[in-house]
Amino acid sequence: MQRKQFIFALIFQFVIIELITYSSLKSLNPFAVYEQSGLAIKILVSIFLGFMGLSLLGLAASKAIGEKVCSACGFDLMRYATARGGPMKCKFCDRWYHTQCFKAKGGTIFGGCGCQSEPMSNFQNPFNT
Repeated sequence: MQRKQFIFALIFQFVIIELITYSSLKSLNPFAVYEQSGLAIKILVSIFLGFMGLSLLGLAASKAIGEKVCSACGFDLMRYATARGGPMKCKFCDRWYHTQCFKAKGGTIFGGCGCQSEPMSNFQNPFNT
Protein backbone atom coordinates (compact mmCIF):
# COMPACT_ATOMS: atom_id res chain seq x y z
CA MET A 1 0.00 0.00 0.00
CA GLN A 2 1.08 3.54 -0.58
CA ARG A 3 1.49 6.16 2.14
CA LYS A 4 -1.66 7.96 1.04
CA GLN A 5 -3.67 4.79 1.60
CA PHE A 6 -2.25 4.31 5.10
CA ILE A 7 -3.01 7.93 6.00
CA PHE A 8 -6.54 7.63 4.58
CA ALA A 9 -7.05 4.43 6.60
CA LEU A 10 -5.91 6.17 9.79
CA ILE A 11 -8.27 9.09 9.23
CA PHE A 12 -11.18 6.80 8.33
CA GLN A 13 -10.68 4.61 11.40
CA PHE A 14 -10.41 7.66 13.65
CA VAL A 15 -13.68 9.04 12.27
CA ILE A 16 -15.42 5.68 12.79
CA ILE A 17 -14.17 5.53 16.40
CA GLU A 18 -15.37 9.08 17.03
CA LEU A 19 -18.79 8.32 15.52
CA ILE A 20 -19.18 5.23 17.70
CA THR A 21 -18.09 7.13 20.80
CA TYR A 22 -20.31 10.13 20.14
CA SER A 23 -23.36 8.03 19.27
CA SER A 24 -23.06 5.91 22.41
CA LEU A 25 -21.86 8.46 25.01
CA LYS A 26 -22.29 11.93 23.46
CA SER A 27 -18.57 12.44 24.13
CA LEU A 28 -15.61 12.82 21.77
CA ASN A 29 -13.20 11.02 24.10
CA PRO A 30 -12.79 7.47 22.74
CA PHE A 31 -11.29 6.24 26.02
CA ALA A 32 -14.49 7.16 27.88
CA VAL A 33 -16.03 4.10 26.21
CA TYR A 34 -13.96 1.87 28.48
CA GLU A 35 -15.42 3.50 31.60
CA GLN A 36 -19.07 4.02 30.78
CA SER A 37 -20.41 1.85 27.95
CA GLY A 38 -21.35 -1.77 27.35
CA LEU A 39 -19.16 -4.66 26.34
CA ALA A 40 -20.12 -4.65 22.64
CA ILE A 41 -19.12 -0.99 22.22
CA LYS A 42 -15.83 -1.64 24.05
CA ILE A 43 -15.02 -4.55 21.74
CA LEU A 44 -15.94 -2.56 18.61
CA VAL A 45 -13.79 0.42 19.59
CA SER A 46 -10.92 -1.93 20.55
CA ILE A 47 -11.04 -3.59 17.13
CA PHE A 48 -10.84 -0.24 15.36
CA LEU A 49 -8.01 0.89 17.66
CA GLY A 50 -6.17 -2.32 16.73
CA PHE A 51 -6.67 -1.56 13.05
CA MET A 52 -5.33 1.94 13.67
CA GLY A 53 -2.24 0.43 15.29
CA LEU A 54 -1.69 -1.84 12.30
CA SER A 55 -2.07 1.12 9.95
CA LEU A 56 0.53 3.03 11.96
CA LEU A 57 2.92 0.08 11.70
CA GLY A 58 2.30 -0.11 7.95
CA LEU A 59 2.95 3.61 7.61
CA ALA A 60 6.22 3.29 9.55
CA ALA A 61 7.29 0.30 7.44
CA SER A 62 6.51 2.04 4.16
CA LYS A 63 8.45 5.08 5.32
CA ALA A 64 11.44 2.97 6.39
CA ILE A 65 11.53 1.04 3.12
CA GLY A 66 10.70 4.03 0.98
CA GLU A 67 10.67 3.70 -2.79
CA LYS A 68 13.06 0.75 -3.02
CA VAL A 69 12.76 -1.88 -5.73
CA CYS A 70 13.32 -5.64 -5.64
CA SER A 71 16.80 -6.62 -6.76
CA ALA A 72 15.48 -9.73 -8.53
CA CYS A 73 12.35 -8.60 -10.36
CA GLY A 74 12.79 -4.81 -10.40
CA PHE A 75 9.27 -4.03 -9.12
CA ASP A 76 8.49 -1.63 -6.27
CA LEU A 77 8.73 -3.42 -2.91
CA MET A 78 5.66 -1.97 -1.23
CA ARG A 79 3.35 -1.79 -4.25
CA TYR A 80 3.80 -5.47 -5.18
CA ALA A 81 4.07 -6.82 -1.61
CA THR A 82 0.66 -8.47 -1.71
CA ALA A 83 1.41 -10.37 -4.93
CA ARG A 84 5.10 -11.22 -4.44
CA GLY A 85 5.47 -11.30 -0.66
CA GLY A 86 6.65 -8.79 1.88
CA PRO A 87 9.98 -6.98 1.69
CA MET A 88 13.08 -8.86 2.80
CA LYS A 89 16.65 -7.65 3.12
CA CYS A 90 19.66 -9.92 2.60
CA LYS A 91 21.76 -9.71 5.73
CA PHE A 92 25.02 -10.09 3.82
CA CYS A 93 24.74 -7.77 0.80
CA ASP A 94 21.95 -5.43 2.10
CA ARG A 95 19.86 -5.81 -1.06
CA TRP A 96 16.06 -5.75 -0.84
CA TYR A 97 13.86 -8.52 -2.28
CA HIS A 98 10.27 -9.66 -2.24
CA THR A 99 9.91 -12.84 -0.20
CA GLN A 100 8.96 -14.97 -3.21
CA CYS A 101 11.78 -13.52 -5.33
CA PHE A 102 14.25 -14.17 -2.52
CA LYS A 103 13.19 -17.82 -2.25
CA ALA A 104 13.11 -18.27 -6.05
CA LYS A 105 16.69 -17.06 -6.23
CA GLY A 106 17.65 -19.81 -3.79
CA GLY A 107 17.96 -17.58 -0.76
CA THR A 108 17.46 -18.66 2.82
CA ILE A 109 17.11 -16.63 5.98
CA PHE A 110 20.39 -17.85 7.41
CA GLY A 111 22.32 -18.26 4.16
CA GLY A 112 21.38 -15.01 2.49
CA CYS A 113 20.55 -14.58 -1.17
CA GLY A 114 23.52 -16.53 -2.44
CA CYS A 115 25.68 -13.43 -2.68
CA GLN A 116 28.52 -14.78 -0.54
CA SER A 117 31.61 -15.79 -2.43
CA GLU A 118 32.75 -18.27 0.24
CA PRO A 119 30.31 -20.69 1.82
CA MET A 120 30.25 -20.98 5.60
CA SER A 121 31.66 -24.53 5.42
CA ASN A 122 35.09 -23.09 4.48
CA PHE A 123 35.19 -21.00 7.64
CA GLN A 124 38.41 -21.42 9.61
CA ASN A 125 38.08 -21.03 13.35
CA PRO A 126 40.92 -18.73 14.52
CA PHE A 127 40.90 -20.32 17.99
CA ASN A 128 41.82 -23.79 16.70
CA THR A 129 45.59 -24.18 16.71
